[in-house]
Amino acid sequence: MSSASASAASGAAAVIPHLPPLDKMFLIGIWVETVLYGINILVYGSAIYVLVGRIGGTTKSSSHLLISVSTLAFMLSTAYIAVTLRQLLEAFVYSPPGTATLYFANESSRLAQSKLGLYTVNVFLQDLILIWRLWTLFGRRFYVVILPLILELVRLAASITAMVRGGQPGVPIFDPLIHKMGIVDWTFDLALNIGVTLAIAARLWYMGRTVSDYVSSGTGIGSRGNKYNKVIFTIIESGGLFATATLVTVSLYLSGNIATVVAIDSITQLATITPLLIIVRVGLGLTHGSTFGGRRGESTTALGTAQSTIPGGPMTFAPRQVQISVSKVHDSDTMVDEYPLSSMHSGDLKYGGAAV
Repeated sequence: MSSASASAASGAAAVIPHLPPLDKMFLIGIWVETVLYGINILVYGSAIYVLVGRIGGTTKSSSHLLISVSTLAFMLSTAYIAVTLRQLLEAFVYSPPGTATLYFANESSRLAQSKLGLYTVNVFLQDLILIWRLWTLFGRRFYVVILPLILELVRLAASITAMVRGGQPGVPIFDPLIHKMGIVDWTFDLALNIGVTLAIAARLWYMGRTVSDYVSSGTGIGSRGNKYNKVIFTIIESGGLFATATLVTVSLYLSGNIATVVAIDSITQLATITPLLIIVRVGLGLTHGSTFGGRRGESTTALGTAQSTIPGGPMTFAPRQVQISVSKVHDSDTMVDEYPLSSMHSGDLKYGGAAV
């Protein structure tokens, strides 16, 4: 060991006892992140499989959009784990022995700030996808997404402010400004995810009941039960992953636990997995309570597969001939639209008091 390395190691030994075991904490956190990234690879591949299979359908434009956005999100999560690998090398290989804790304690380092930047962009992208889903389900009415967009812009501003402040040398993670901005960031993100997810679920429930009543009264077939409960549960379950992880992170930060920094590694991967998981589960028919997946090439929607024969599954149609006037096809964010949401004349059915 050189004299410089020996001096650094001895100096670190005097400081490290006053620090938590960040080396062990980051090793465990990075291991969890690696597992999630492996899941991310599988989910991304499955999502592309689903989206490519519907490019020739009526939702070609949204398919291309989702493929591009999904690929960008996956690239961000890949870049994040690549930076994490570089951190491991610098902490345990390139630095003097016994100084890994000091290395991870320096949150103003170039790599630590790079990870925060990737995390901020990834969460922003995930939130935009969620808001876009809300926008499409409400007939692309802009007023519906005004509040979510305001929440997201405030959250983004708080996140960037905290990141810039934390990038200054010697500023601790629990700096007063960082603490305030961090609370705004995570609480607004939590409110946005829970609120928009519930709004999407409520919209699907309302449309499902309205369509069931319409078909039942117009043809004498069908039932008043909601045909889309499985997909509603699926959306809530998938969206709950990211919301739960964010809630845990906020709780850790409010309690003054340094593990907050480690938790961000896992949240970044979940920010990519969550929107892709909804596409995969709905596209392959892996909805709540289903025992059989859909087959590639089936007509599917945000509400499930069109050819399902599972009891209580998505709506199917009797061979009885019914006159339907098709006036508009909604370009939804998931799968090809089917009869209940796209094959009704604009004057036949009104959603929320306005014709779609």
